[in-house]
Amino acid sequence: MVPPSIDRFVGCILGQAVGDALGFPVEGWPAEQTATTVTPFPDHFTPHPCGLFPPGQYTDDTQMMRAILTSLVERGRVDPEDIAARFVPLWRDGEIVGRGGATTAAVLRLMAGISWRESGTPAPQAGNGSAMRTAPLGLWLYDDPTALAQAAADVSRITHTDPRCLAGAVAISAAVAYAVSHNTIDASPFIGFVAGLARPYHAGFAALIEHLPRWLEMDESAAVQEIRRAGLPPGQRPDWPGISPFVIPTVLVCLYAFLRTPANYCEAVGFVIAQGGDVDTTGAITGAISGAFNGIKAVPESLARAVTDRCRYGYDELRALAERLWQLEHPSQ
Repeated sequence: MVPPSIDRFVGCILGQAVGDALGFPVEGWPAEQTATTVTPFPDHFTPHPCGLFPPGQYTDDTQMMRAILTSLVERGRVDPEDIAARFVPLWRDGEIVGRGGATTAAVLRLMAGISWRESGTPAPQAGNGSAMRTAPLGLWLYDDPTALAQAAADVSRITHTDPRCLAGAVAISAAVAYAVSHNTIDASPFIGFVAGLARPYHAGFAALIEHLPRWLEMDESAAVQEIRRAGLPPGQRPDWPGISPFVIPTVLVCLYAFLRTPANYCEAVGFVIAQGGDVDTTGAITGAISGAFNGIKAVPESLARAVTDRCRYGYDELRALAERLWQLEHPSQ
């Protein structure tokens, strides 16, 4: 473990925003169509086909991540009640982009006065809506795995309480924590760390994370097809083209994409978007992990400077939040 640099904190946050914004215009498309948008890897954003958003618009993945990041910066600790309160205005004020059903139901409960401890959508709803936003926790608690796992599970519970969702949020937090605090990535200890923290929340999910070495040795197409079906009952087919919003394949494909090319942000994010499906989320998560490892220098500057939330909360604001989080952890530097 090494002390993380400010460059890596910034890379994680802007790496997520860029991956999210690249995937948003082609969310839900099949692989044969999404692949053309990242081959070669672009140096600019394309507008969303609906015509309602500027190029570089990111979605609820990064909006909710930003809420968690802001809470950490302003409270100086993980405060689920404060985080939940920061989710509410995104819905109340009509700012949320690409809202998920389980998350929306939970936020409506919060708006009705229900505590964050009781607001989460229960099983069997097991979408990726809590895993997608959890990267700042990995930055904040990179050196305290026990506290990290508890924090990620608690913040997941605000909207998602299925054990698979808790495990998924813990896994992505753990992946970011490992990536930001290591100078090399070897698959075995990385996978052991991530699976080990996820296991108390869902042993079956952790076992699937431990399948990653086998998938990394397989033909890529065959590996992705197995990942698409991971966690489904035997014989059930995925209900999305590409990677669905089900938390298990989402987390697995993002970890796979990162481990496939850990030192190359563009290759990792481009690969996961090329698989189709819920590509704003897979792009966001993969971008956060890869950005945490490679730093902001690995994220194309033309893209990083163009991310936006309806012409607000762009590069300068996200960078400033990431830097403030780092400074809270390193007050003497």
